[in-house]
Amino acid sequence: MTQRNDRTYSANVLGGARLFPLTRRGVAAALALGVMLLAGCGGGPIPKTNYYRLHLPQPVIAPAAALPATAVLQTLQASAMLTQDRIVYRPSQEEVGFYEYHRWAEDPRTTITNSLLSHLRQRGTFSQIVHFDGRARGDYMIRGRIEQLEEIDFGGGVSVRVQLSLEMIEVESRKPVWQKTAESSSAVSVGEVRDVVAQMSAAVNKSVEELAAGLDAFLRSSAPQSSAASAPPLPEGQR
Repeated sequence: MTQRNDRTYSANVLGGARLFPLTRRGVAAALALGVMLLAGCGGGPIPKTNYYRLHLPQPVIAPAAALPATAVLQTLQASAMLTQDRIVYRPSQEEVGFYEYHRWAEDPRTTITNSLLSHLRQRGTFSQIVHFDGRARGDYMIRGRIEQLEEIDFGGGVSVRVQLSLEMIEVESRKPVWQKTAESSSAVSVGEVRDVVAQMSAAVNKSVEELAAGLDAFLRSSAPQSSAASAPPLPEGQR
């Protein structure tokens, strides 16, 4: 099981919540409450905060010929539960908890979006694909969502669960032309948060690969085959 001594369901005085006005009386009351809380916890030191980042390696894929279409990729969205920096765990199906001293060093939305962009570029799925910056335009708009990225502590042992969804919209018609959800789970054999994050990384990478491969296969199967693309290369002197 993963470590429990730093978990919390809400912020407290030690986590930075302000419960009293900043007057002399308020400061004294806050200090008194802090002493009582420390006494209730055994008076030990506050644990250090540990920071983590999903490890999503650069894809190693034999690139195919780039398709002519262009695309813009929006940063993946997520629920409010996943957009704060504390790592999420579920003690039961109905409960949600957050590690107070184990946090994300980089927003997983950013990490996963960058990985997806790298996969699509490496595959040659588009002649050009860029991050959406409010101005970029392309033939397609790709958007997605992190549905799940959490530690599961019920159902027999500890595991992680990841679910990502992706949708591609044709800009000209404004209609979705492709969508897919990829999910992956994995058991955690060692009871440390870093091992939880390592398994999350593996599950996210698997899901990103599945989404990128699915999108690439769809476009290659539906793209018209141009005669120029299938023609043999010109002799050196005629190029």
